[in-house]
Amino acid sequence: MKKFVLGFALGLITSMAVGVFAANTDIFTAQKATFDIYVEGEKFESENPPLVVEGRTYLPLRTTGEALGVKVNWNESLRRVEIEKNKEGDEEMLKEETKQTGTTKDTSKSGEIFKEFVQSGVEYIKEVNGELYVTVNALGGNYIHREGDNWYISIPGRESLLAKVNNRLTEHLIEDRGYALVKLSSIGLEAEINGDTVILRYK
Repeated sequence: MKKFVLGFALGLITSMAVGVFAANTDIFTAQKATFDIYVEGEKFESENPPLVVEGRTYLPLRTTGEALGVKVNWNESLRRVEIEKNKEGDEEMLKEETKQTGTTKDTSKSGEIFKEFVQSGVEYIKEVNGELYVTVNALGGNYIHREGDNWYISIPGRESLLAKVNNRLTEHLIEDRGYALVKLSSIGLEAEINGDTVILRYK
């Protein structure tokens, strides 16, 4: 995947066509970009538009990260943005295979660990009506892909799950505090919770 420079601190992008923000003692005028941006041949689309500041283009950090398959999180306790680069090689091949076939090779076994994470503001588990849901952020952007107006969650070893159609969540997902959460049973996973630590395993 081509390397991109992710500009702009989290929270500075607004939906205004023209905006002004202060950084230290300097004042910058931001204008909405009048050109299109493409990532791997697909047009980049975001709720917050790309901005141009003094000849440089700035993109919303989280949306850009998702488009590039890079995980972007806000660490509230440390007050910082954290960016995690995905492993290249096998995961990129798996992602491409998923795009083309809609499924992945069934190489996972019941009980195997899919991922382990510490619950935070954007990565957490929630129980609703006896079902466990996890934020899509916790899964990682490399397991999410778009085809037209449809968004899919593709866990290795499991069939792809239709997550969103025309910006509407399917029955497998819910919204909580502005985050999309997916039902674990719908993606063939289960959770082991130890305090703030969550271990996602294949069912």
